[in-house]
Amino acid sequence: MRRHFLKTGQMRLGALVAAGVLALFATIGTQAAAPATPAEKLTVAKEPAVAAALDWLAGSQEGDGYWDCKKHGGGAWDVGITGLALLAFLDAGHTTTAGDHGPTVRKAIAWLCARQDDKGGFGKHGYEGGIAFLALAKSYYLTRQADLKPAVEAAVRNAVSTQNSAGAWDYAPNSARNDLCVTSWWLRGLIYARAAGVEVPASALQNALEYVAIATADDGGCSYALMGKTAAELREQKKAKPQGDSIALTGISLLTQQMLGQPRSAAVVAACAERILRDLPKASSPNLYEWYYCTLGLAMLGSDNPQWIHYRWSVKTVLEESQMPLTPPMDAGGSFSDQHDKFWTATGKVGQTALAAQILTACYRCPPGDRGPLPGVPRLSDVKLSTAAARIVLSTEPGETGNQ
Repeated sequence: MRRHFLKTGQMRLGALVAAGVLALFATIGTQAAAPATPAEKLTVAKEPAVAAALDWLAGSQEGDGYWDCKKHGGGAWDVGITGLALLAFLDAGHTTTAGDHGPTVRKAIAWLCARQDDKGGFGKHGYEGGIAFLALAKSYYLTRQADLKPAVEAAVRNAVSTQNSAGAWDYAPNSARNDLCVTSWWLRGLIYARAAGVEVPASALQNALEYVAIATADDGGCSYALMGKTAAELREQKKAKPQGDSIALTGISLLTQQMLGQPRSAAVVAACAERILRDLPKASSPNLYEWYYCTLGLAMLGSDNPQWIHYRWSVKTVLEESQMPLTPPMDAGGSFSDQHDKFWTATGKVGQTALAAQILTACYRCPPGDRGPLPGVPRLSDVKLSTAAARIVLSTEPGETGNQ
C-alpha cells in the first residue's frame, strides 16, 4: 500500500474536530480525555439491555471474526454488518484492552483488516466501506493500538481519494451523486482518525462540511442525494425543496454538524432538533437507522436539554419493550428484530441489534450538565470556510468555542 498522504495545507479544523469528537464521546459515557491520550479508562456499559444485546452479538459472531448477515435475515453485507457490530461494542466501552468482550473485538478487527484492499478500502459498496472505516478509526482512537495505525492510515488515504469533488461520498467512488447517508459514515471515520493523530487533509473535512451545509435547509430538512461535480452546482439545487427528505437525514446533519464544531446555540441546530421532535419513535413504525442518528445528534445537546430528555424517554421505552426476552428458547434472547423495519432486509438481526445497542448506550450513559470546550480550541469564526460552509458554523460571540 502507498504510504504517502495527499497534503493540502494546514489542518485548521484540527482542534475544532477534536472538540467535537470528545463531545460525542462524553455524550455516550466515555471519560473525556485529550485525543492524544489512549482511552484506557473507558467505562463499560453494565445496563442489562445493552449487556444482553452485546452478549447475543458475541454469541452470533462466526469463529473467524465476522458476522454472517444473510444467516441472520439480512443481505450479503458481511463487511458492513461486521463494522456495525464492532461499533456497538466500542460504544459500550469494550475494546481490545478494556471490557469483557476483548476477544470478540479483536477477532472483528482482524477480520476487517484482512479484507482491506490494496487501496485501503473495504467491501463492495459505499455504505460498507464507510462503516468499516469508521469502526477501525474509532478502534484506533480508543486504544492507539500501534499495529492498527497502518490500516487506519491506508483507510484515510482511500477515503480522501474516493471523496467526490463536491465534498461527499456515494455508493461508488468519485461519483457525481452526493449521498448524505453514505457521507456520514466516511466523514465520521475521518473525524475519529484525525482526533487520534492520523494526518487528514484539511480540504477533505472542509469540503465535507460544505456539502453538509448545502444539503441542510434552514428548517432542518435535508436532501438525500444531490447531483453535481461542484459545490456551486449543488447550491443551485438547494434553492428547491430538499430532495428525498427524511427525519433520518436531519439526525445525520445534526450529528455531523456538532462533531465538526457547530455550537448548540446555532439556529440550524435548533431547527434540526425541533424537526426531529415532531416524529418521536413509535413501536408501530420502527426505524432504527433513523433513531440511531437522531439519538446521537440530540444527545450531544446535553442531558439537561429538554428535547433530548423527551426523545430519550421515547426511544428508550420503545427499544426496551421490543428486545427479545432472555427466556427459552435463548437463541434470540437480547437481540432486536422487526420484520416491518424498512432496513430489516439489508441489515438483518445483527444490524438491528447493533444499532439498538448503540442507541441504548447513548440513552443510559449521557452524563449530566454541559461539557465545556477544550483549552485552545479556536473561535469558530477563525476557521476559514467558504460562504456556504460558514452557514452552519455561524459567527459566535467573542470567546465562545466548541459545543457550548
